[in-house]
Amino acid sequence: MLPVYKNTSKRIKGEYGEGDRFLGLRVPVIRKIAKKYRNISISEASEFLQSQFHEERLFSLFVLIYLFKKANDTDKKKIFTMYLNNTKSINNSDPNGNEYVVWSDVNA
Repeated sequence: MLPVYKNTSKRIKGEYGEGDRFLGLRVPVIRKIAKKYRNISISEASEFLQSQFHEERLFSLFVLIYLFKKANDTDKKKIFTMYLNNTKSINNSDPNGNEYVVWSDVNA
């Protein structure tokens, strides 16, 4: 059985995490996996953003941050646009780092 998160209140009906499914992976583990696969394509990373599992979507965000930091202007715009087009898949319980993509583009 997968571990139950202590903060389950945001997964109830009407909250931003309603319907989220979890694999039970903790954030440090997801960060480590994302670092290992930080060189996958933008397209591959975006596929995980569509996952039904919260941890896979978070993995995608971490990889996109890695990709954004080393991207040329064209790819930065692609990542930025994809991020904005997928905000329904991203909730505010995701750890810091996502704002890097948005603020880097806005402040460029």
